[in-house]
Amino acid sequence: MCGLAGIELKAYGILIFPVLKFEVMSGEFESRLSSPDGVAKFRNFVKEFESELMEKKNVCSDILSTIKLKKLKVCDGRRRWAIRVLKGISAVGVDGSQIQPLREFGIPAGAVQVAAFKVEHGSGNWDVSYMSRIVRLEENVDATRYALEMDVLRRNADGRSYLFYDGSFTPTFVREMAREIRSRYEKAAMDTVKKCSETETPLFGYTDRSYSRDIAKAHGVNIYDSFILSEMDVMSYTEPFCSGEICYCYVRFSPSLPSRVEFPEWMRRKFDQFIRVLCAECMLGSTFSYPYVLERAHSYAAVSERERRLIVEAVGGISLSFKWVSKLG
Repeated sequence: MCGLAGIELKAYGILIFPVLKFEVMSGEFESRLSSPDGVAKFRNFVKEFESELMEKKNVCSDILSTIKLKKLKVCDGRRRWAIRVLKGISAVGVDGSQIQPLREFGIPAGAVQVAAFKVEHGSGNWDVSYMSRIVRLEENVDATRYALEMDVLRRNADGRSYLFYDGSFTPTFVREMAREIRSRYEKAAMDTVKKCSETETPLFGYTDRSYSRDIAKAHGVNIYDSFILSEMDVMSYTEPFCSGEICYCYVRFSPSLPSRVEFPEWMRRKFDQFIRVLCAECMLGSTFSYPYVLERAHSYAAVSERERRLIVEAVGGISLSFKWVSKLG
């Protein structure tokens, strides 16, 4: 179970914000996860955690009043407005998928597949291109996928197209990785941001459900930014926050929690114009809160179970894992 262990007050300028300290318990129990007891405990854990987040969000409600918000005006229906805004614009969505080394089949290699979906809005012309790479067992598949996704983005940095990436250019999880792997992520991202800045190619890194805490940490609290901003009006966005060559903002185009958007620093000059294009792409999507070109890129990049089976059958295995065979029973 989760609970607040204490609240302190911390001053930032003329405002005072609470510094929340809390402890998350492990939720350990002696049952199968799928048992009635396990399911009930999991459900209760999630509800209690959500309740704690809401409590902390209410305590921190003053933070939202310090952030400059802007509203987008959408008229004549969302899709019609989006079609009008995007007419003549070239957009590219990039996403990837992967196959981990299939140890149970004795296959010491995995693979990465990245799809780039490109559309010329208003013309009916679109295309899909692929980049794939085989990964050895000892390599980091996730880092290889990220580097290949960044490579595909750079290949499309033509100074004309709007580029959309499904993810972050500052992924927080890499902070816990070994220095060599962390450097691969950072170099791939910065090379991409640099190329798009040099060519003035608009670039968005879109995270639909973000658990970043940059705004929260700046105010001395421990809560997700998206929860702090959950009272944003629909069709609104925050001012850009920048750190070096990468900036970020939060957008809310549907009743769901705000999404995080990252982009190169040079885009601040025409920030409102670029956000209109981003919003229009989302209005074309099936949920109104996720860019259309990324929806398409994701569907093309995914490796289906059928494709996985074809690869296993074509490659064959060096030897089956008896541990894997025993689990089938």
